[in-house]
Amino acid sequence: MLANRQFHCLPLAAVAHYAFLCAVSFGAAERIPIVTFDATSAADSADPELQGWTKQHDKPLDAISLSVGQGAERVWRIEDDDADGPEGFYYRSELTDDQKQRARKNGFTYRWQVRIPDDTGGPTRAIGTEVCVCGPDGQDRLRFGLQMGRRGEELAASIHVGTRGTVEGSLIISDPDDFHTWMLLFDPETNTVNVFVDDTILLSTEFDHLDNGHDLVFGSRSTGTGISEWRRVEFLVGIQPGVQIVPPPRPPHRIDVFVSGQDEYFAYRIPSLIGAADGTLLAICEGRKSSLADLGNNDLVLKRSTDDGKTWSPMEVIYDEGDKVTIGNPTPVVDQSTGAIWLVFSRDATDVLLITSRDNGRTWSKPSDITSQVKEPDWKFYAVGPGVGIQLEHGPHKGRLLIPAYHRTTESKSGPAIAHVFYSDDQGEAWQIGGSVGLHTCECQVAETLDGDRPGLLINSRNHWARSGARPDLAGVRIISRSSDGGGTWSEPTFDETLIEPTCQGSLFRYSWPGDSSDRSRILFANPASRNRGRMTVRMSYDEGRTWPVSRLVDPGSAAYSCLARLSDGRIGLLYESGGYKRVTFAAFGLDWVSSAHE
Repeated sequence: MLANRQFHCLPLAAVAHYAFLCAVSFGAAERIPIVTFDATSAADSADPELQGWTKQHDKPLDAISLSVGQGAERVWRIEDDDADGPEGFYYRSELTDDQKQRARKNGFTYRWQVRIPDDTGGPTRAIGTEVCVCGPDGQDRLRFGLQMGRRGEELAASIHVGTRGTVEGSLIISDPDDFHTWMLLFDPETNTVNVFVDDTILLSTEFDHLDNGHDLVFGSRSTGTGISEWRRVEFLVGIQPGVQIVPPPRPPHRIDVFVSGQDEYFAYRIPSLIGAADGTLLAICEGRKSSLADLGNNDLVLKRSTDDGKTWSPMEVIYDEGDKVTIGNPTPVVDQSTGAIWLVFSRDATDVLLITSRDNGRTWSKPSDITSQVKEPDWKFYAVGPGVGIQLEHGPHKGRLLIPAYHRTTESKSGPAIAHVFYSDDQGEAWQIGGSVGLHTCECQVAETLDGDRPGLLINSRNHWARSGARPDLAGVRIISRSSDGGGTWSEPTFDETLIEPTCQGSLFRYSWPGDSSDRSRILFANPASRNRGRMTVRMSYDEGRTWPVSRLVDPGSAAYSCLARLSDGRIGLLYESGGYKRVTFAAFGLDWVSSAHE
């Protein structure tokens, strides 16, 4: 946290220029900024060139910059809103060798007041800052390039940190149209970078990006589009007394659980992750014998972990019907009252089977065919999940085992898919069909919700409006619906514009309830948050899935299906497809790694 910090984004009429520069004490060594820009200080123009900055554009120039407003309300506006190609319109200031060396040795504080008036869809190089510092004789040169942007009411930033790639962070801001104070801090003792927006930490990460660049930059950097209005910029050597660097959260533990070509399977897909009653973690997926095809000689395979995913048992085949049968979409649920694990799955995309374990996944029963209980006669295609089922914990249907599924009334994939649920109220002895959601919903997951004392359900579905060819313009975001009667009926489906997707399965998971030891409601969602199957991202909601203010990039590479679970030590586990379907990877990370800016 920032201790005794007084540097805030206030109305300019009430803030003097000197107060902006010296609102906090920086100690005797480095009290005054060595480089500044103040759009309000000039008599008739906010042009940074009149304050010692050099204008630079590296590409053919379409972006423009201009002074906007008068007096205390004056700002410098940079408009890079041409999407035809790279541009770049920025201002740079060169530091002396002594300044660069002192900043490398003692750290630095770079801060600015900027307004981002329009949605950019996320961080963009059209709105950015940069710092380069080095040791004696130009050695150990570090380059800090920060990109900023906006998604609706969310301000976001990304920074390339070196060997660990790019780190992103975001915050929901109550007044995103206003000016906000950003601060980039570097602590050389721990090689840690902090980025703050106003008084809130946006991201904290270790840093080792050895590269060359301009010493000090603000403006539009080469690619992307965005409009920014700059009010003030300043750079100081050192970090003010009383400011504590926020240490980076513990990085995720990662391990490849299933790898293509191992254990006589061509590939592994469709992961499911669930914790047994004794804390054992079960990783279940399809073992595909001869190809990546959805329909083929596919079996159910399992690995178990008794140490929260650090190590995994040898692979076991837990269900196989031979060369000509497709077994898939594992969707387990744990009955917390008995400890039984009910593993529901599909056979040949028409039948629904289940097997049961009463010893935390060590052994499994013979299969039961429940197709006649959970499938209507005119459903030509049927699949469950994939992911996990849930057991309801509140309300009149407490104890209900509920499985998400989807169906089509045509055999053709172009026919509309429809998400639905089925459930058992007698600990898995009998099952019945619940409500259907709506056309062009598909693979789905369900979380229980609690609005005050009113229990409910949230279903989150893959969007098939484009895949079916019906309305491609409606694709690209998740489809959600809610139930207030335990899944018997569902509300009219709506689109969640925050949850972008490439037409792919996603994972939904209730992490904590209001009234728990943490006294906060948290629902997690994971999916490849892009237009292609990549950038596996975890998001968090504090308001029963209505908004998703927390977002953390787990894997910047290719990624697809996933499944979330809570580990016995309180961390979050994520099992996901990675490497172009060559691996099923397990990642474990703390709540603080996901939500350090919000907890």
